[in-house]
Amino acid sequence: MTVLSDEETSYCYDVKQLSIYVGGEGWPEYTDHVRVFPTIIHFGEVEVGSGFTTFLRVENTSNTSIELDIEAPDNQVFDILPSIKPFCSLLHVLEVGQMCRYRVNFAPEAAVEYSESITISFGEPADVDVTVQMDGEGI
Repeated sequence: MTVLSDEETSYCYDVKQLSIYVGGEGWPEYTDHVRVFPTIIHFGEVEVGSGFTTFLRVENTSNTSIELDIEAPDNQVFDILPSIKPFCSLLHVLEVGQMCRYRVNFAPEAAVEYSESITISFGEPADVDVTVQMDGEGI
């Protein structure tokens, strides 16, 4: 979002334009058994050689244990790491009511736009795949 000012006097010295990053998260994907949030991750502009981390939440909303298998991206730019408390691996059994938070990292290697996805496969009784879309730009 860009805010433009036509005021002769500005409280920001001679600044007449202010750019503000506005982001958000996709709606959570619900089934009768699992919830994944967010399903869209926009990292925005990130300086090449640095990185930005956010979190992905996966929750078992059923009345039985569910096995999940997270397929991480095939590159070094996007990465997903297991949570520590509670410990949840990328291949994990979610107990009833359990929620796992995974760290999702974006570390651009060049000043270009990137996009990738994470696929989360759930076993019975959910028996569903959820795709989380990610994008960001190296600057």
